[in-house]
Amino acid sequence: MVKLGFLERVEAEDEPVTYFVSQRFIEVYLMNGSSPGDANGAATIDALKGRISRYHVDMLSFAGECKEYQQLVIDCPHLRSEIEQMHLSAKERGAELSGHIRAINNVLEQISTS
Repeated sequence: MVKLGFLERVEAEDEPVTYFVSQRFIEVYLMNGSSPGDANGAATIDALKGRISRYHVDMLSFAGECKEYQQLVIDCPHLRSEIEQMHLSAKERGAELSGHIRAINNVLEQISTS
């Protein structure tokens, strides 16, 4: 996406890399040339907010999954190595969702300031 000009990568010392949606992405994929006040823009904003809501539900699910894996390690220490791998996988999926939410929020902020 960076190579295509849809995302801008920002690196700050001692901070994680942050990606921001470019104006090109907004024009091509979100707004199709319409302003945020247009019906098209309002539908896009509603769709993005709906997507964030779904991602939040999924994140809560992964949080519950992670807590259960932690409890299972206590209850079944002989399965620790298998459980830890599943726990790590759930944490990674939750972190990925967090990135999706952050990206959509960045887009919504950019749209509202356009």
